Amino acid sequence: EGARLEHELSALLSPDGSPPELTKQLASRASGRKVSELLLRCLRVEPGIAQEESRGCSQGKPYTRMQALTILVRLLGTETGDLTGDTVSMPPEDAASPSANDDSVVRMLRTEPLIKSVVDLLEKHVPRLHGGAFDPYLRLEALRALRLQLLPLPRGGPPRWWVEERIGHRTHSSARRELVDILLQVLADVGDGMCHRPKIAALGGLRSLVAASPECRGHFFLIGGARVSVEVLRSQIRLPAPPVEAALVGGCELLAALVKGPRSNARQLVELGAHNDATECMRRWKQHREVATAAFALLTALASDPVAAARISCSTQDAHAATAARERWPDDAEEALDASLRRTVHSVRDHALPTLVRSHGVAQRFRSHSARMSKSRGVSVFGGGAAAILLQ
Repeated sequence: EGARLEHELSALLSPDGSPPELTKQLASRASGRKVSELLLRCLRVEPGIAQEESRGCSQGKPYTRMQALTILVRLLGTETGDLTGDTVSMPPEDAASPSANDDSVVRMLRTEPLIKSVVDLLEKHVPRLHGGAFDPYLRLEALRALRLQLLPLPRGGPPRWWVEERIGHRTHSSARRELVDILLQVLADVGDGMCHRPKIAALGGLRSLVAASPECRGHFFLIGGARVSVEVLRSQIRLPAPPVEAALVGGCELLAALVKGPRSNARQLVELGAHNDATECMRRWKQHREVATAAFALLTALASDPVAAARISCSTQDAHAATAARERWPDDAEEALDASLRRTVHSVRDHALPTLVRSHGVAQRFRSHSARMSKSRGVSVFGGGAAAILLQ
């Protein structure tokens, strides 16, 4: 049975691409523990043994590290619809997963030992960015694998092991910090090489971490991740045409995910100029739907904080760019707006969302949301606020 499994997994390494039916079958059948143990054996470096070559089998292992990472990416890629791992996105919250049982491949490939083996591999290669025997293709495949491993399972799957189980729970704290550290280090050093694919993978992995874990988000701010992320997005926006859409969308989604939590998060991002970058992104790449709507979603997320909203509201350029994006891509803009209103947990007394979209439907939803906030808190959210004047 072990030889048969190795033979089937080897078929995923075909230069012509993985057979779709075989990949789906392997990803959904109940042999996840055997697959994860096999890949873990290939990725792990045994103590006291010199580091093996990434492109040659050794120590009796059936696959090289590169091959093991490729198999991992192609198996997890079946859940996202992209076997290369380059264009994945966060799965819908209401999407069911028939393969999310306890021993499924897609679950077992996200276990702690296998994720740590990929992180260990990245840690051994990132310091070599400035010289030495460094394999950029191995690093790219490891980043793709880690990005897919950090994605949440669709509805019906178990929670991710690295996410806090309850407020104040500190199990896996060091692992969470290590995940943030390694991906942020890659993001800061990777540059624009290899068609921006390593950067895209690092942005996606960080987005999963900060969106799901308050501790990851807090640590990200603590070590200067917000500044690095804003600078990466800013440099990406200024690159000559055509735009690298996946990198722009990934940068906007990462910054929007950072808004969760304390009010100071949005304020720090606005102080770094993230709202100006979102505006410039909408203005320059307004013809690209995914880019324009991701930038619009970022601006509405930043506007959910009263202090940040007051600063955004003072800029007519922000309002004009957001209005143009909503008029060009109305359905996507409405979805982004609804998501921002759902995220808003603070008083929206000076909320800038109505300013940004100038829509009657938005105004009605904003009033309803504000009324609920006022009733639950026992305070007036409109008294003297700029939003009240704009909604008249």
